[in-house]
Amino acid sequence: MITLIGVLIALLLLPVATLHFLWASGSHWPAKSEAALVRAAVGAADQNEMPPVGVTLVVAVGIAGAGLCALWGVGLIGLPLAEWMRPASQIVLGVIFT
Repeated sequence: MITLIGVLIALLLLPVATLHFLWASGSHWPAKSEAALVRAAVGAADQNEMPPVGVTLVVAVGIAGAGLCALWGVGLIGLPLAEWMRPASQIVLGVIFT
């Protein structure tokens, strides 16, 4: 059951991270324009431009890292990190998603 939860978390987070990487590269998908994407993704009606590329990349890396930590936590992948970080990352993910 725990493995299934880790996989489901990764299956949710990794596509979201991919979207952020796409947006950082200048794509407006799935919206028709940057302004429409800002309204849909950022939720700011008075803003017409996406956040800076650097900010979007940081968010993308963070989301992807969380997805990878979910897989690492259930033992499906290995990461070159200290072993004490495995349960710590799971606690952080649990707090964030709770």
